Amino acid sequence: MPFSFAASITDRTAPILLGTVSAPDLALDFHRVGLEDIFLRQMQDAEFDIAECSLASYLIAVARGEQRLTAIPVFLSRMFRHSGIYVRADAPYYDLASLRGKRFGMPEYQMTAGIWVRALLREVGVRNEDVTWVTFRPERIPIPSPAMLREGDPFTALLAGEVDAIFTARRPPAALLPLDGSAGKLRRLFADPWGEERAYYARTQIFPIMHLVSLRADTVAANPHLPRSAYDLFEAARMRALGDLSETIYCSAALPFLGEAVEGAHAVLGENFWRYGVTANWPALAAIMEYLIADGLMERALAPAEMFAAGVLDT
Repeated sequence: MPFSFAASITDRTAPILLGTVSAPDLALDFHRVGLEDIFLRQMQDAEFDIAECSLASYLIAVARGEQRLTAIPVFLSRMFRHSGIYVRADAPYYDLASLRGKRFGMPEYQMTAGIWVRALLREVGVRNEDVTWVTFRPERIPIPSPAMLREGDPFTALLAGEVDAIFTARRPPAALLPLDGSAGKLRRLFADPWGEERAYYARTQIFPIMHLVSLRADTVAANPHLPRSAYDLFEAARMRALGDLSETIYCSAALPFLGEAVEGAHAVLGENFWRYGVTANWPALAAIMEYLIADGLMERALAPAEMFAAGVLDT
């Protein structure tokens, strides 16, 4: 029987789905499901043998004793988050410190990106209790949240003045924020978000992790080879994706200045800028656990052996 597999389709997973990379002992049954649904179904029902998963939700659950899931250190989504904070175009807010005492909206309080954003606020002295938090969908697993849950979506609430700023992983519609980044009805908080993100990396040496790959623990118990085989498969796909980005005989993404972007990423983050494995990513993992504790969502940090399957702890 193939292993059920659910994940977003990206350059990190497409080589697996297309069969460009494969593993002789790993047959996969791909389920095309929306990303939020994958997270919800995996965290609530442990539905898939292999699934992309919210890093924060996974860590919170494991710290509480979740035993249905384990994971491999494959990080399918990473992103700096300064560019995802929006305000109205006429708002007098241009930095994080100016959001003290304001109403800040985000989809969920436990979303991984929100954990990183609250840490950014604390860096400039804005404590969690200095902000009124508003969320727009129920939490995927129960947490102690100080946020007020309201109906609707973050963009509508921001335009209506119901919140002063929002963070969202989704870009606003072009009607609200033109695709060239110029101000429409909304604008980004930072005038130069890309510079802020580069400065963050220069200061911390952290490329924030958003998602990891979870495995059903009972599937692993019945198939002890699964963690390492899956890790090696995703690693092969990662290497293929990074190689394609640097290829110049064809364009692997519909982006006119792709070469410039790739060279810029190498210049700022180094040659191996998208890494899997425990050791290489432990500073980022340790940081987000520290932030989860500060948010009151975890009581203690996890050791690598609590977080990941035994077969991949040496990665």
